[in-house]
Amino acid sequence: MKLFRITLLLLILKTQFVFGQENLLVNFTGQQIETYIHLNFTVIAGISCLGTEVQRSPDGIQFETIGIIPGICGGTEEQDYFFDDSLPLKNQLNYYRIDLKQYGTSNSINLKFIDYGDGFVIAPNPATEIISVFFSNFNNQKITFTIFSLNGITLQSITTNSSTVSLNRNQLPLGIYFFQIRNTEQILQTEKIVLQ
Repeated sequence: MKLFRITLLLLILKTQFVFGQENLLVNFTGQQIETYIHLNFTVIAGISCLGTEVQRSPDGIQFETIGIIPGICGGTEEQDYFFDDSLPLKNQLNYYRIDLKQYGTSNSINLKFIDYGDGFVIAPNPATEIISVFFSNFNNQKITFTIFSLNGITLQSITTNSSTVSLNRNQLPLGIYFFQIRNTEQILQTEKIVLQ
């Protein structure tokens, strides 16, 4: 009977740490910055004495440690941390979580890392419904994305400050087109796009 009580007490304590963890990890965000993923998180300093691990997964299930951050002992003030993943998984979701050692792991966040390679990525190409064009625009400049027919007639033009433009394939007939990405000063890219 004593063994059962001790086990039950340990289970209750462990459950309290897991549920209480949301108060220990105050903030957890991330973003792609050019060629890497930048993660920010905030924890209460007294709980990171053993350090924290940054973990990544391709599927949100199997995580591996990609970084270790030394702990800070004592106090109850919030402590801000950052970690840069310089080798994120390219053109797919990256799932990240923080391992708070004896307090368990955080919920994961996911970020899609786009490798711009030649300055842009078209997905899917050829397109059947929605086509997305991802391009480098880390300074959030005003970008104009224009679609031309093969004989140079402007068919559609979109202005954005983001790094993605999505097109509905049904707005244009099937065929081959050219697109141009331009900022206020120069043409950044001109390429072919196929709509099927």
